[in-house]
Amino acid sequence: MNKSVKYALFLIILGIICAGILAIVNAWTSPIINKKKLEKVIETLEKVDNVNEWEDITDINKQTLSEGITALYIAKDKDNKEEKTIAYNIITNGYNNGEINTLVFIDISSNKIIKVDITYAYNQTKDIGSKIMEDSYLSIFNNVKISTYVNDSIYNHNSNSSDIISGATTSSRAVIEAVIITANHYSSGKVVK
Repeated sequence: MNKSVKYALFLIILGIICAGILAIVNAWTSPIINKKKLEKVIETLEKVDNVNEWEDITDINKQTLSEGITALYIAKDKDNKEEKTIAYNIITNGYNNGEINTLVFIDISSNKIIKVDITYAYNQTKDIGSKIMEDSYLSIFNNVKISTYVNDSIYNHNSNSSDIISGATTSSRAVIEAVIITANHYSSGKVVK
């Protein structure tokens, strides 16, 4: 067997071993990472409404979920079980195709956005794209009628000067896209509570 075939065979075997090790590490760390993400979501849900009981209604809505919606939660009054708040967990892509996990909270009685929160944003430019996680930016969505974003699209969205962060256009648009996805799904009447 010539030398180049031996080296090629060695590299193939080494590649297979490395891939196997990576698969094992991923299988071990993936549940831990997902658990941490879920803990952050639950922590945020309880910060927004710690009086009412939160319930995950994702499974009963699986058939109607739009692309990007990963989970739905509803807060019900502990005494009379009246529905108070619905929360959408949306994943969109920001700068450098980095995932941005956005929670959009809607007050059911007023159909207004209560709060928009980012639980994580990967690969966003430090000190520029990461500004999307600041309350000073996210608060622009608070108390806005959900109908403002219905039938909107990120491609034809008429931005005002406050909903796009200078230098972080892609990251800002990812947050706006999450709000638009929420508005269109919520307003469609497809939510099973």
